[in-house]
Amino acid sequence: MATSGGIGGGQTINWAAIYGSHNIAAQMLSDMPFSTYENMQVSGLTTQLQGIEQQISTVQTQDAAWTTLQGDASAVHSAFSALTNAANFTGAQASSSNPNILSATADATASPGSYRVTVQQVAAQEIDGTDTTAMTISHSTTALALGTTSIALTMGGATYSVAVNPNMSLASIASALNQSGAPINALVEQDSANSTYYLSIFGTPLGESIQYSGSTSVWSDVGILSSTGSVNQVQAAAQAQIAVGSGNTYTSPTDTFANVLPGLTLQAASTGTSTITVQPDSATAVNTVQTLVSNWNQWVSDTHQLAFGTVGSVSSSGTLSSNPKQVLTSPIPMGDLNMLTQSMLNTQADGYSLSALGISFTSQDHMKINTATLQQALQAHPHRVQSFFAALSSVASGTLNNYAFGTQSVTGSALTLGKSQLGQLQNQALTVEEEITNQQAQAQSTYAAWSKGLQQWAQTQQMMNTLSANGGSGG
Repeated sequence: MATSGGIGGGQTINWAAIYGSHNIAAQMLSDMPFSTYENMQVSGLTTQLQGIEQQISTVQTQDAAWTTLQGDASAVHSAFSALTNAANFTGAQASSSNPNILSATADATASPGSYRVTVQQVAAQEIDGTDTTAMTISHSTTALALGTTSIALTMGGATYSVAVNPNMSLASIASALNQSGAPINALVEQDSANSTYYLSIFGTPLGESIQYSGSTSVWSDVGILSSTGSVNQVQAAAQAQIAVGSGNTYTSPTDTFANVLPGLTLQAASTGTSTITVQPDSATAVNTVQTLVSNWNQWVSDTHQLAFGTVGSVSSSGTLSSNPKQVLTSPIPMGDLNMLTQSMLNTQADGYSLSALGISFTSQDHMKINTATLQQALQAHPHRVQSFFAALSSVASGTLNNYAFGTQSVTGSALTLGKSQLGQLQNQALTVEEEITNQQAQAQSTYAAWSKGLQQWAQTQQMMNTLSANGGSGG
């Protein structure tokens, strides 16, 4: 006879081996193990709990779907808000026919047009110093014995002084000049022909000249001044100079010219002539519209997947096939989507509509865009295009606000209801679980008493069977 489980299901007892194979009570114990008895007692509650758990899973799935659609609609609303920002449509971009001569950047105030600009001179820094020094300097770090004095230089109206003493070398003089705060770079140079050293001074600001004062003999000894007191100049400081059109000339201490042309910043690179062309910057506007298209299509895809009852195809039996991914039975998501689509198609403002801007809808409500058509309109009438999108945003905002924002919105109300249902179901599940636990405890107690009685009966029958067997052998 097969074995069966004992009380609690963790013990296996072979009742036939204990009481014999022809023992009715043992057979009853084998036919009704505790696990079977327990399942009989709690099966109704277990089925009830499984039903509640399935309902909990359904509500959680629906809540996740509503949360997804709420997020999608919020993203669409944000994209529409960006379309109301005029700055996304009124930008300008500048290009140069020869960027190696002159480049340009434009801000929103730049006016469309072309400008012929000639770079007559680029800015230059002053460079001074020569190997023709009054003193022969054979080592850059050897003390020059120049005496106790001072030297100074003036740039931009400020004078920077350096104290000189007999122990200073050419290298230490260069270091002291660099540490004086003057906008220069003092370097120790070496004459490759005779290996002697001299000082070079580079003015770091473009177009700013340097005046030398203090001990002229020191300046002469290190190669900055000549024996006559003039500057040993390698390159003179020069301001940049440009001419716009046929004659208007402008100068700058640097190679940058701001607002010589309204809204433009020009950057000179070399002498020559270049044409600067300014036109509306459609890139930002196109990107803003493309963001709307992308966010809209995500909302549409999720709505069709989660809330569309049928996929619209007819099976061989002539019935509509169901959408296996549908989670929501509410008709509102598809209804609001279709209503908003139609409202946008009907919107016209400043001579434009969606179709006139290259924007259309597929049969599945997805939005697609002809970028070339949109760019052409932006180049021609950026302000009118922006005005249309502002009107379109106004049309969409009402539906989107009612759908996605606040606890009273479509999605907000659904999520509030789902939260309430989930709480009730979870409480019901806890109650049923407690009932199952109680029933299991009661089943164990009842089964223990029943099993004990059967075991006593089985023992009695075993004794009778033994006596019968013994009596039969004695006759």
